[in-house]
Amino acid sequence: MRDGDSGGERRRSGLIARWGRWRPLRDAEAREAAAAWGAVLGVAQQVRLERISRFQVTDHHGRRGCSLVGVVHDAHAACIYHSRALTAEDLVHELLHVAHPEWSEEAVVLETRRLLAGDGRSEAEAISASA
Repeated sequence: MRDGDSGGERRRSGLIARWGRWRPLRDAEAREAAAAWGAVLGVAQQVRLERISRFQVTDHHGRRGCSLVGVVHDAHAACIYHSRALTAEDLVHELLHVAHPEWSEEAVVLETRRLLAGDGRSEAEAISASA
């Protein structure tokens, strides 16, 4: 998704300054961030966030109490399930799966890193500059 658009880069930098990259978001913030990032990434589907109990999640040994962030989507809707507070990185990653279902996990990880690289400033610097 290399748009080369400086306007797109400014929008992404603004979203990073607002919500950070790895800061745990409150539910209302996560909904707002998902809508904003979805628009930037060109996600056409309606996106819903659904918190689930970590006790509904098991690891590969069947042990309960694990963390999960994952998306289920089709051509009309997407649902990001999560058992912990979401971060902008989580949202961008899952929304890229929705926007580009043909991409491999590796491609999604690389694009998530690229999109969140921002302008090279730390989150603290970006937040102080926007205040």
